[in-house]
Amino acid sequence: DYTDCDAKIKWPNDIIINNKRVCGILTEMAAQSDQIDYAAIGIGINVNHTEFPEEISQKATSLRIETVKKIDRNPFFKCVIQKLDEVLSSFLFSVSLEDVQSFKSLCVTLGRKVSVQRGGKTVEGTACDITTNGELIIIDDKGKSIFVNSGEVTVQGIY
Repeated sequence: DYTDCDAKIKWPNDIIINNKRVCGILTEMAAQSDQIDYAAIGIGINVNHTEFPEEISQKATSLRIETVKKIDRNPFFKCVIQKLDEVLSSFLFSVSLEDVQSFKSLCVTLGRKVSVQRGGKTVEGTACDITTNGELIIIDDKGKSIFVNSGEVTVQGIY
């Protein structure tokens, strides 16, 4: 909303613009069977970088690079916090099918060849769907559905 950039989601936790990472999101939670003890969300956004080290320059971008203008951090982060508050408030009790559809419509992982590490092995296939629990469904070359709920997913054609 703030920059009008065409940002997309690389499942599970990256935001990309023009196939380069602009933001990473990490979450941690401790829970018991009947209650959540805590949840922490860490968000790293490349805001005003004008360049990146050579080893990541093909994978990373910033809002400044994409918009070709310096971003005023205060109103930008106000917008981020307002959006985060809206999203977390709507997800407080459940995630709706509309929420999942919205996520899917922004997810560049779907329909692409992917690989993920599971149990020390590499699983490869095509990312075909996301469940209402947020799991990525991969169909391997034998037609088997594999449900992935965490981990680093490599997506063909994306950094």
